[in-house]
Amino acid sequence: MPTLGVLIVSVHGMNRLPQCLESVGWADAIMVLHVGGGEPAVGSNRSPSAVIRKARSATELEKMGREVKTDWVLRLWGEEQVGARLKEELHRVSKGNQGIPSAYRIPIRSRVLDRWVQGSLWGPSPACRFSSFVDDLSPEWWNLEQEKSAVFPEPLKGSIDDYTLEDLAGGFEQIHRVSDLWAE
Repeated sequence: MPTLGVLIVSVHGMNRLPQCLESVGWADAIMVLHVGGGEPAVGSNRSPSAVIRKARSATELEKMGREVKTDWVLRLWGEEQVGARLKEELHRVSKGNQGIPSAYRIPIRSRVLDRWVQGSLWGPSPACRFSSFVDDLSPEWWNLEQEKSAVFPEPLKGSIDDYTLEDLAGGFEQIHRVSDLWAE
């Protein structure tokens, strides 16, 4: 039976890594690659299958990413979460028959000012984040300048939910409060 793994890249200051891990707790293997200072804030409810590694450089990040040895790999940032619909689609695709494409694009939604919008700070949407082998995607999948231009099938219908902009929305609210104070 094909296996499905998740590779999560985390950087210092990501607040929703525990929720990200919880949203993929069903995966056969989970690897969190933390880049930069500090320790990743993984929380106490992380999956026992989650492996956490620290990378000191982009080169190290690429090498470690190849250690995910599952048949299919989903790549996420630590602020992103997988919903129920996308989870079902990932399982369906990974358990599918021969002749299916080896890589898929997935729409990404961001939370901005209490609304979901299409797109992400982390790159294009839909982004190629799910493939049958690690080598199918550029080892620098996380590098926005390395996005492959290959043609993939229609994006999956489910989406990756990116909460990065929600924190930005809080910043906008604070700017408005300060602006109102100055106006008075």
